[in-house]
Amino acid sequence: MGTLDQEVLELIRAVQNLAPEEEPFFATAEDCNYFRSIYRALPLPSPQPQVVVEMKLAPKPVKRETPPPPPLVPVVEKTVAAPRAPDSFDDLRHLFGKIAPQIRIVDNIPSDGAAKMVSERWKTRNLAAPISLLFYQEPPQHRLLLEHLAEALDVVFGNARLIQCASIEKEKQWDAFLSVPGLKTVIICDAALWQLPNLLQFYREVPSHSERFLQNTPVFLLPDLSLYLKDPLLKRSLWKALCQKIG
Repeated sequence: MGTLDQEVLELIRAVQNLAPEEEPFFATAEDCNYFRSIYRALPLPSPQPQVVVEMKLAPKPVKRETPPPPPLVPVVEKTVAAPRAPDSFDDLRHLFGKIAPQIRIVDNIPSDGAAKMVSERWKTRNLAAPISLLFYQEPPQHRLLLEHLAEALDVVFGNARLIQCASIEKEKQWDAFLSVPGLKTVIICDAALWQLPNLLQFYREVPSHSERFLQNTPVFLLPDLSLYLKDPLLKRSLWKALCQKIG
């Protein structure tokens, strides 16, 4: 069987595979000759060009000689001169001692704290009222009670004010506060007074007359304010004692 017959046979088998459900059939010699004549009339396919791949070996790496290390250079340590000490003023002291002995030379600049305190005295004086109620770190409920007490005193006696004294304590301005001419009475919680060491320096008692003062100003010490929150009826006795003290 020639190459053409082999190709025809493979074509028949391919057709048979496309329709496997159909019954096989066999062609006659006349049919085969007919299909051979048609196939031979077809142009032959052009041959595919062959691709030739040329393999080249990579060149061997060239070994390079490692350059010799640079010669060692001796390091010369530089001597750093010590900072020059500031010039002493002993010569000037000695000179001023001769030409102006009345001038006093001080080593340190004097503090201006005292001058600042004097400059802030007007602010502290403006805080004071004839009846000054002081509060420091009381809880909100206690402070609200002091606010109501200040309002009541202001209505009855006039010129009553609730004052936060933390800044006065910090700046040590109690001397200026207590020296206000119109200051009549200071009211403060007993517990708050003992937390203000700068104010406590001005506190004094006269046991023979049962009187208490802050410098020369009468002071009324309030007990624990939680007592008045637990028993509101005690507020009546507190108000009566304040009226006796102020009136």
